[in-house]
Amino acid sequence: MVYILGDAMFRMSKISDYGLRLVLTLSQRYPGGDNYSARDLACITELPKPVVSKALKMLAREGLLSSERGVNGGYRLVNGPDKITVGQVLRALEGPILIKGCLEADADCANIGKCKVRFNWERINRSIGKVLDSVTLTDLMTPPGEDAFVQITMEKPLRAEGEFTYSVSKAKKLLESRY
Repeated sequence: MVYILGDAMFRMSKISDYGLRLVLTLSQRYPGGDNYSARDLACITELPKPVVSKALKMLAREGLLSSERGVNGGYRLVNGPDKITVGQVLRALEGPILIKGCLEADADCANIGKCKVRFNWERINRSIGKVLDSVTLTDLMTPPGEDAFVQITMEKPLRAEGEFTYSVSKAKKLLESRY
């Protein structure tokens, strides 16, 4: 899940971080057609095998990976890395992307009925989801140009100007440095 915490604006959970590493590793080997076992991927990525196995099963259950049993079994991407987005991977591993707990369907907040800002949080949350859905695995593997930006336009302005630009190049550089 993507969290908003203290000093860090957004922080991914360990399973999301590891899951992204795994799909990026498989993306680098696409379209070879080879299957990779959980053990092989744990060795390649230097991640703990139990967490690798868990993440791979979750990604396969959500249809991002195919899984085959047997001697030549293992995991591989169902679609090319240009067809799989960061948003799809994060949702497969964590469920809905929520920046505020009150946006959950079963939120336990006494102020939901009278909250004046919840609608704006919903719009912001949708915008973040759109950004995550606009970045593919191929994008993460490709060094961004200096002008790599994603334009986020709010459905209805929160501010007078109504638009702001979010630099994805810094986020991509950070992600690329980890993988």
